[in-house]
Amino acid sequence: MARSTAAEIDRRIDEVRPLLPECLSLGEIRTWTIKHTSWGASVSISQLKRYLAVAREQIKEAAAIDRPTRSAPPALATSASSPRPG
Repeated sequence: MARSTAAEIDRRIDEVRPLLPECLSLGEIRTWTIKHTSWGASVSISQLKRYLAVAREQIKEAAAIDRPTRSAPPALATSASSPRPG
């Protein structure tokens, strides 16, 4: 079998990405790809895992929100001379 093109790999990743939020197991995803894609039966489990890893990274990047990093809150001053309420 010929090597897949970059465009074909991207398409495969696009096809498996929606399955990740469904919390399907690797076996369930494998079964889905075999039943619903033209390529599912021709890729190894290892290759499917690589597709899923890329899809997870894409989801992670899409979910990232750019915001300034917050510094840790200042430590509460605990002084022996400060009065306690009550």
